[in-house]
Amino acid sequence: MGYLLYTGRFQPFHEGHAQLMKSAIIKYPNLKPLVSIDIRNKDKSNPYSFEYRQMMVKQFLSEVEIISHDTSKIIGGLEKMYDRLNIICSKVGISNIKTLVVGPDYPKEARRFWLDKGCKVFAPSKRFNSGLSGTELRQRGISIITNFGCKYKCKFCIWKNHPLNKTIAPTDWNKLELFLKENAYKQKVSISGGGDPLYNIENSSKTVNWWKKLISITKKNDLKVAVHTREKIYNTEFWTNLHRCSLSSDNLSKEQEYIEYLSNIVNVRLVRVIDHSITEKIVQNYIEFCIKHNIQLTFKQLVAKQNQDKKYFRLKKQYGHENLGLIKFLDSGDYNLYYMPDNTIRSVYKW
Repeated sequence: MGYLLYTGRFQPFHEGHAQLMKSAIIKYPNLKPLVSIDIRNKDKSNPYSFEYRQMMVKQFLSEVEIISHDTSKIIGGLEKMYDRLNIICSKVGISNIKTLVVGPDYPKEARRFWLDKGCKVFAPSKRFNSGLSGTELRQRGISIITNFGCKYKCKFCIWKNHPLNKTIAPTDWNKLELFLKENAYKQKVSISGGGDPLYNIENSSKTVNWWKKLISITKKNDLKVAVHTREKIYNTEFWTNLHRCSLSSDNLSKEQEYIEYLSNIVNVRLVRVIDHSITEKIVQNYIEFCIKHNIQLTFKQLVAKQNQDKKYFRLKKQYGHENLGLIKFLDSGDYNLYYMPDNTIRSVYKW
């Protein structure tokens, strides 16, 4: 039995890579799947460690064997390509490689290299993962999704019937800390959710303890926290105190008892989905409230069959240019890299 080899930098390894390898495994069931990760020296284009990339491969492809190779000492572009390919050959053994799995952008010269050595090449005609590239994913922000509860009053709610709704929040702290450590260069992590991250926080010791643990990890990795919430919108005292608390760790209010651990928060962003029920007057009320209390505000396009909502784009055109930085309109698909409640990492927010 020979190898079905997939090799690359995988900065990061994501759903597109996994879909490609799964397709190859289906086509070549008699070959042993092998992923070889190029270690490389860390730099702007290679921020992720071997440990993190190995974890991501295992998340999506538990059945594959993983090895590493190192081409960091070979400096140069296409003219040094054959030197890099020969390192892989010597690591695995060219006689053991029966089929090479490559992406749609894999150079023709490199494909010819493998074909000349008697290997087959499995290549898709188009990119998986909704067309996202590693470069785009490295530039994305990061979010942690929680599910501490919700009123579920939105008519088009997509969370209450979602399988992950049974999971409250990420609890694999080792994996979560590695995720935050590896993405610390992005400087900020947002906490969001189908269930609100601040839902009933003043009455839930479980929620408070989770937040304390999270803040401890973010401080350790020099990450600021942004909270995306729908809670407490009409409680002006809460918002005023929470915003002040985000700037100082001093005792500031009676509510300090349950929000003091949020002192690492850089901002609080109120989130409102533009669904059928929202009116122009409601939008104006949200904007006036958030400007008055210096709260960031996001209007999100509905993530459902109705997501091409004319109302959303009309309101975005009308209000999207006002108070830039404080008020934001978020199109469907314009999202982050997600750490989900079931402790998986996703670059495509699928429902």
